[in-house]
Amino acid sequence: MSTNGLKIIFKIVFVSCMALLFSWSPVSADLSDTMSESSSSTVTEETTITTDIAVGVSQTAEVGHSAASSGTATGTSDNNQIIDSEGIEKSADIWADSLSGSSGIISINQAPGTLNNQGSAVNVTYATEATDTLLQATTALQNQSSGNEVSADTSEITNEIHGNAFYGGTGIITVNQSAGSLNTQTTLVNLTIGASSAVSLSDADLGMLNANNKITDIGVTRIDSLSTFALQGAKGIISINQSSGCLNHQVNAISVSVREFTLY
Repeated sequence: MSTNGLKIIFKIVFVSCMALLFSWSPVSADLSDTMSESSSSTVTEETTITTDIAVGVSQTAEVGHSAASSGTATGTSDNNQIIDSEGIEKSADIWADSLSGSSGIISINQAPGTLNNQGSAVNVTYATEATDTLLQATTALQNQSSGNEVSADTSEITNEIHGNAFYGGTGIITVNQSAGSLNTQTTLVNLTIGASSAVSLSDADLGMLNANNKITDIGVTRIDSLSTFALQGAKGIISINQSSGCLNHQVNAISVSVREFTLY
C-alpha cells in the first residue's frame, strides 16, 4: 500500500453530493480523535496529512494527495443596552429587479439596526489534475450574547426583499438583513472540489449561547418579508438570513466536498 503523505483504507462505492444547511458527505467518519486542523492565511504548495479511517465498507483505495478548505467565524455581543424611542423606523430593503440576471459570488449585508454582527465568507479549494486525492471541507462557527438589554417603544422594524430581486441569478448568493438589534448573522460557504478524487469528507461545528438578556417591546411592529417573485429561476447556493427581532443568532453553514461541481 502506498504511504505518500496520506493513507486511507476504506471500502465503498459512492457518489458525492452537495449538502446545504448541514454537512454531508458520501463517506461518514468521526475525525475528532484522529485529526486536528488549523486555519492559516498562508497557503503552501505542499501539505502532509496522516490519517487512518476505518469505515467498514467494501472497497480499498490508496490516497496520495490531499486538498483542504476550512473556515471559522466568531460573533460576540456582551453587556450592551439599547433604547429605541417612540416613532423610530428601521428598514432593510432590496428592491424589485435588484441583481436580476447576476452571476458569480454575490454577498449582501444590511444592518440598519443597532450593534449587529454580520459576516459572509466563501472559501474554495480546487484540485485540478491530481488523482487519488482526499478532499476535506471543515467549518466552525461560535456566537455568544450575554448580559444585554433592549427596550423598544412604538417602533416599526422591517426587512424586505421585493419583486423580482435576484431573478435568474446563478452562482453563490448570500444575503443578511438585520433591522433589529444585537443579532448575529453568519453565512459561510466552504467548498472543496476535485475532478478525479478518491475520498471527499465534510464537517461542520456550530456553537451558540444566549444568557441573561432582557428584551422589552411596547407596540413594536416587526416584519421579515420575501416576495413571492424574488429568486425565481435562481440556481446555485442561495442563503438568506432576515432578523427584525433582537438577540438572534442566525447561521447558514454550507460545507461541501465533491468530485465534480456545477452551480448551474
